[in-house]
Amino acid sequence: MPDLYLGSNRRLKHRKLITRLFKEGHSLFNYPFKLLWLPVDDVTGSPFLFSVSVPKKTFPKAVDRNRLKRQTRESFRLQQQQLTTIPGKTILLMYIYVGKEALAYDAIDRSIRYLTKLLKKSIRKSAPSDV
Repeated sequence: MPDLYLGSNRRLKHRKLITRLFKEGHSLFNYPFKLLWLPVDDVTGSPFLFSVSVPKKTFPKAVDRNRLKRQTRESFRLQQQQLTTIPGKTILLMYIYVGKEALAYDAIDRSIRYLTKLLKKSIRKSAPSDV
């Protein structure tokens, strides 16, 4: 049985890492998400650090924001085994919800699956130069 745990040791929380991700990170897009990613030297022993952002301006009610974040985290949790890792590196990931309306879980899951596929290809392309 694969390890599908997505605990606090895999959450992107450090302000310096988030700032670095926004400054130096690469981006991928598939509606309704923009994915920022950046391989960095291993900081936690985890293959990736993950975060979700849903804008308060678009979704003023916390209930709506939290639901979208919960659905995104669940979809990613089920897809995390698909990610290829880079030895000695941690991949910083931030999913930013850019849609104007809340979509159903099926649409969110489809988007996360597609972005995971794109991310896998991008990591393979950049791995030789980053390692």
